Amino acid sequence: MNFGFSRSRVSGLTLSGGLGLVSLGIVLGSNPVEAGFVWPTKPPSPPRFELDNPSELPLQATEHYVEVVGPVAYVRLVQVYKNTGSQALDANYVFPGSTRSAVSSLVMRVGKRTIHAELKQKDEARETFEQAKRDGYRASLLEQKRPNVFAMALTNLGPGETVEVELGYTELLEPEEGRYELVLPGVVAPRFGGEPEGIGAERLTVSVAKAAKWTAEVKIQDGLNISEVSSPTYTGIEPAVDASGGISVKVQSKGDKDFVLRWRVIADRQAEAGLVLYEGEDERFFMMTVAPPKVVPEAAAPAREIVFILDVSGSMRGYPLDVAKGVMKTSLEALRPEDRFNILFFAGGGWRLSEKPLPATPENVKTALGTVSEQRGGGGTQLVEALNSVASLPRAEGLARTIVVVTDGLVSFEKSAFAKVRKKLSDSTLFTLGIGFNVNRMLVEGLARAGGGTSHVAYDRSSANEEAKRLGEAIRQPVLTDIQLKIEGLDAYDLEPPTIPDLYADRPIVVVGKYRGAAKGQLKLSAQARNHPFENILKVAAVNVRKVGSSSTGVKEERGEDSTATDASYLATVNPLRILWARRKLQRVADDRALVDGGADQKTITKIGLRYGLLTEYTSFVAVDSKGGKVAGPKQVIEQPGPMPHGMSHFKEYSRLSSGSKRKLVPSVGRGRRGGRPPQPMVMVEAEAARDDVAAPRAEAAGAVAKKDNVLADVSKKHQHPAVVEVLPPLVQGQLTSGEVKLAVEKILPELQKLADSLLVAELDTIADRRITFGLKLGAQGQVVEVVVISDALGSATLRDAWKKVFIGLKLSRGGATDVVRVPLAIKPSIK
Repeated sequence: MNFGFSRSRVSGLTLSGGLGLVSLGIVLGSNPVEAGFVWPTKPPSPPRFELDNPSELPLQATEHYVEVVGPVAYVRLVQVYKNTGSQALDANYVFPGSTRSAVSSLVMRVGKRTIHAELKQKDEARETFEQAKRDGYRASLLEQKRPNVFAMALTNLGPGETVEVELGYTELLEPEEGRYELVLPGVVAPRFGGEPEGIGAERLTVSVAKAAKWTAEVKIQDGLNISEVSSPTYTGIEPAVDASGGISVKVQSKGDKDFVLRWRVIADRQAEAGLVLYEGEDERFFMMTVAPPKVVPEAAAPAREIVFILDVSGSMRGYPLDVAKGVMKTSLEALRPEDRFNILFFAGGGWRLSEKPLPATPENVKTALGTVSEQRGGGGTQLVEALNSVASLPRAEGLARTIVVVTDGLVSFEKSAFAKVRKKLSDSTLFTLGIGFNVNRMLVEGLARAGGGTSHVAYDRSSANEEAKRLGEAIRQPVLTDIQLKIEGLDAYDLEPPTIPDLYADRPIVVVGKYRGAAKGQLKLSAQARNHPFENILKVAAVNVRKVGSSSTGVKEERGEDSTATDASYLATVNPLRILWARRKLQRVADDRALVDGGADQKTITKIGLRYGLLTEYTSFVAVDSKGGKVAGPKQVIEQPGPMPHGMSHFKEYSRLSSGSKRKLVPSVGRGRRGGRPPQPMVMVEAEAARDDVAAPRAEAAGAVAKKDNVLADVSKKHQHPAVVEVLPPLVQGQLTSGEVKLAVEKILPELQKLADSLLVAELDTIADRRITFGLKLGAQGQVVEVVVISDALGSATLRDAWKKVFIGLKLSRGGATDVVRVPLAIKPSIK
């Protein structure tokens, strides 16, 4: 697909890749560990544009208007588009949404005309839109790419015209430890797409002097009972109390990070349990909320085996990985000696700390922290392979296994990851900790649901310690187990969820369902609260019932012909439980389909979407302005980009601008380049027999240099060594000393340098300090018979594999098969 702008010149050029310091190493245990999967060769590179005239981009503003009543939030998301050019245009824009949103309306405004969109099956909605495009009518189309990624398309926007499109969604806010949290996503960050599910060019970003305005206005009703209003992602939040007693918060930004707003309900006004019923025209719904009891954790919590899966890919480089290291430090130091642990690192390849679970002794924790601190970030994000590898790891006998995934979640194959957890790791409990200001919440929340655990997010260094402690407490002991719900006297059905899993955090239990007949009877919830019985009984009475259209907010319910169905009175005039029930049902259908080879239950999802008026992956909203006249003449098509995600050094490392280039960019976004051999499971590789003839691999490695001679010829003498290779002090166990190993490796340093000169010369501007650590396995006579990768932040599988071949046959002064050798290599740029 070609991405260009008919009246703007695209002068940006992106390179995928970027090398740097690599640490070649060996294992601390008795055997080195292989990084079994090795592709793609480089981290993904999102396209980066520079525009001569950024004002020609049609998106002028993104505005959020949020009303919160109790635990329910309704969001009106308004996008303002303006055609400042002299010819008509079509515009396409991909933007983020909340993972828990139930999108139920779309309104398009052109001048004084208001057009309410229709919800149709996806193909039918697309055809309606395309027909309007051909006929010259203004139209808008809203599609769901993922539960948290949407696509807006506009057509036939005339010169000088402004069009507003407004989508409305409802969301249930579930407090944790008494704290509510509202998330308004800012940007769809670029994602690694090394799987067929990649979402292609949906993550376009642009470097412009003037980005579209991004604003949010949040009003929390009953504000007199609200306290501790704050934001972990935006500073300077100043809540204001209005005349009605509500609390309002306003923020304006570049939209390059999520806006997260938190608050608490005053302790003496918090409801421990509640029951709400709604009577609609055709169905009746109820929602039960039960808060867990305040139980002090037992000192004698059972010992556990914890496997940490740590993302050290390119998008984690810099600030995100620093935050992750803080999380790992807090988590590891909180382990008890009776616990067992292991760490699996993953990027384009993978490696693990140990062959088997380690006791959490101070010595082992110190060693683990040292290994974590070495990570620099680089390469792709082969999460599915990492999850697959965990299933084959040896287990600690007699201990329940807990898995903790620490990642920014920037991948585009979430469904494959969910399926892997459900099919391969069903005997473990999985928790997630997302890192950064633009976490892919679909992934971190979905993995936790699939694994029966909880999800957490650490936005920055200051929150890393807090979130790690909360995660540690959740892992240590469930809050409630053996949860049972018994309904007596009320004819209830279609409960979501049908069964209630163990509760691992101080969050309320929320069940939404339908009922027939009179509102009577009771709901009895029983459970074990850390070995203590817990019971809560909710009486059903007519006083609990609300009818659609009743209002407790004082907002008028009348709506004129030209008003929208998504104004501030929405929560007072619709049945929010109907929408929330349908959203939960859709989520469960999507989760359950992971058990059937990832196949979607398309008919069920389509039926629910159409019946309850919700946007889904198979239903879309389309609005056609058939009364506003036709737009004629030639048109330009603009793919509206989004802002650069906040705090992602990935762009700094792997993108460069070519000021002399005036060509259109044809990006391959989110597609990992598969090179070398196919992915292999991360397992220990037995050493091959020592070979006398090592000329073949050496010749093959040298051949790579010959193929690059024509490239080297174009490099000036001062750039003959774009990256300097350095041998760092090796770590050894056995007869050898560190000095002997370093002296031997320095003999092959000219070959290593020559390969670096050849294979890195095309990426002079993207070289940064990196490390790679090789593990060398020796034969009986002290010669290297096998080379494995312990940690890899190099970013180039081609160079890594070439270097491995150079090591084969290297003769050390003494030593044998029982020696363990860990050789770190550093690559540093020499360009001035």
